[in-house]
Amino acid sequence: MLAKIGSVVFQARDIPFSRLQLEKKLNWIEHKTLKGLPILSFMGKSARRIEIVGTLLTDFHKGLQGLEELHKLADSGEPVPFSAVSGTKASYLGLWAIISINEERSIFDSKGHAKKIDFRLDLLELASARNQNPTR
Repeated sequence: MLAKIGSVVFQARDIPFSRLQLEKKLNWIEHKTLKGLPILSFMGKSARRIEIVGTLLTDFHKGLQGLEELHKLADSGEPVPFSAVSGTKASYLGLWAIISINEERSIFDSKGHAKKIDFRLDLLELASARNQNPTR
C-alpha cells in the first residue's frame, strides 16, 4: 500500500502514483519598525494540502474502479480519512476534503476506451478539535 483515501487503496498494481506532494504553510505577520528589521509574529498554521499525481495504464492497472470511487467520495461532500506509507510505516494523517480530481484520458482503443489515464487529486486537511484548541 502506498496510501489510502477513504476506502480507496493506492498500490502499484491498482492505482499507482508517481508523486505525492505535501504543502504546509505557516502564517506570519510582519510588523514594520522605524529602524532595523521588521518584527515577525507567528499567527498559526494553515491547513495542509496534498497533491497526488499518477498515471493508470488500463491494460496493466486495475484502478479504474478506484478512480470512480474517488469521484463518489468527492461528490458525497464528506471528509475522508487519509493514511500514507513511508518505508514500512503507515501513518494516519487525519480527515481530509477532496478538493478536486483532474483526469486526462488518452490513447484510445477501437472501442473508445482510454488506455492511459493521467490523474491529479487535491486534498485539504480538515480542522480537528486537537489543532483548533491552542491551550492543548
